[in-house]
Amino acid sequence: MKLSARLILLLTFSVSVVMVVASLITLRQREAALLDAARDEARVHAVTLQIALEEDYLTGRSLDAQRLIYRR
Repeated sequence: MKLSARLILLLTFSVSVVMVVASLITLRQREAALLDAARDEARVHAVTLQIALEEDYLTGRSLDAQRLIYRR
């Protein structure tokens, strides 16, 4: 095998390894960002539900609050 062919194969392999490592790092960063966003969204929904339930109980609409709790 000629030296140029070996160099091309070595370069191709090296670039492939670097691309795989970079892709894995990028995927982990995206996963972390998506998990943070999902947690934030869950917190927002929880606070919204808390506000709605407090409003229902403070205005004496406990039946509405119960319906909201048992709603799927």
